[in-house]
Amino acid sequence: MLIKLPITGYNKSFARWLVLELASTIYGHKPATILSLKDRPQMPWYTLWKKCGENIIARTKLKYKVLRDTPDSKVIFFYHPANLGKCITQSGHRDFLAEYGYPVEQGVEHCLALLQQRFQETCPHEVGLLLGIPLKDVLGFMGINRSPVTCTGLWCVYGEPSCSLALMEGFVADRKRVIELLGRGQNPLKLLCG
Repeated sequence: MLIKLPITGYNKSFARWLVLELASTIYGHKPATILSLKDRPQMPWYTLWKKCGENIIARTKLKYKVLRDTPDSKVIFFYHPANLGKCITQSGHRDFLAEYGYPVEQGVEHCLALLQQRFQETCPHEVGLLLGIPLKDVLGFMGINRSPVTCTGLWCVYGEPSCSLALMEGFVADRKRVIELLGRGQNPLKLLCG
């Protein structure tokens, strides 16, 4: 049962931060987002997650998987289940992920279990695909294709840049949209619910 969460003070700041960081995943333009939550002098993100994070996310269409958990931090993979499912089963994506051992045919949860296992030691490069980065750019970053870096932005773009740049522009537009709505007084919890 969800508790009634007062949206004041740190809780409000935390909800505002979450909706900004998750904007493209909430709006469906990005299958997933990874956030690292650690207490900082200006904001106790990890403490706030422990206090109200699960309650906030339970009200949304998003799900999450903790990829790494330490005594003072969490790395959390937030995702839209349907969009992540489409991402992993897209033809080129499915083959790429299967080649790296992901059980795509068993579904999103099985793939995330393997990602979680791999994340214990390092951030595996293939995670970029799950975060909405085009396969050509993930392959380029991994050194698998020979395309040169043509530009950089939210990630390194390899080869023909127009598709990648359009995606980046969409992600930035989602964030600007949230900033505008928050500026007009929208409740961040309502925005998180999409």
